[in-house]
Amino acid sequence: MSSCSVARRPSGEPHAPPDKPTSWWGRLGLAAVVTVSCLLSVGVVWTGISMFFFGGSGGGAVDVAQVQGTISQYFNISLLAFLPVSHRKQIRDSWYAGLRSERGKLLLAPRDWLTVESVRGYRTDDPQQELYRHIEQRLAKGAGLERDLDRCDAANCRVSEVTAAKARVDRAMHRIAGMGGTQLRVFPDVSFVRVHTGDAENDLAYTLIRNKAYKNVTSILTDEKHRELEDQALDTLTVVDWLEGSYPNIFFVVDLGDIEAFAERYLTIQDRDDYEQFVALYGVRRTSTGFWETADWFHAQYAREQPVLSGLFDLNRYRNR
Repeated sequence: MSSCSVARRPSGEPHAPPDKPTSWWGRLGLAAVVTVSCLLSVGVVWTGISMFFFGGSGGGAVDVAQVQGTISQYFNISLLAFLPVSHRKQIRDSWYAGLRSERGKLLLAPRDWLTVESVRGYRTDDPQQELYRHIEQRLAKGAGLERDLDRCDAANCRVSEVTAAKARVDRAMHRIAGMGGTQLRVFPDVSFVRVHTGDAENDLAYTLIRNKAYKNVTSILTDEKHRELEDQALDTLTVVDWLEGSYPNIFFVVDLGDIEAFAERYLTIQDRDDYEQFVALYGVRRTSTGFWETADWFHAQYAREQPVLSGLFDLNRYRNR
């Protein structure tokens, strides 16, 4: 339970009467205490906001870059504290490669914590990846990582029995999940795929997510055109068998019998012309007569997958190519 959560009484348990009536002033005071506690618990955001409005140590207002630098330091320290002292500086410096010297000053902070060992017992020469694997193992069941097709091998990808049609599509999608590097430059960030099985309610849905690498993470405003080729070479593709993401960029529709050809064509895309030809075969453009019918199916499928969390997808970033 988070620090701002409210405990719920078990179902069927009677309400416990208060020791004494609570006045409106008392209720307002309690609400104020809870509100302030919640705000203080989010120390990262609170610090960034206070710096932005009230200025830094010099008394003047600070810019957005300084706020971003301060916020990122909190998250960095939290992660690096789990890693061995011998690796912390090297890993931290890798996050800010290529940083301009004048902006680097904004990230300077006391570094005494870098020499304080917090966690012991790592067994490999790559403690960062070892930590990530521990986190994955710990969260795998709750986070559904076993259904992430780029995190498993083709032979042991599924943890439960699936239909023959589902297994066939999974194999094809697993091939796509191995893509990476500059080849992904022409692909959108989030693509939804619908696989026709002959029954609309039993059609299969997948999401293709392009993971973009950045040399450093000093600005949340950096856009695609500022990324260098060496960053793009580290891009990867995540493939999951559910709908993920609020802003789909493109819908793809493919028949079950054509799924292997779909995967093969996807793998051979190298430039914009190849991608346009692929969209012409499987994509649903905004101008397509079946656009809204396809969008309605994805909304309905999302409601079936996530009846509590589902809502309407935001199509403002949907491409017409």
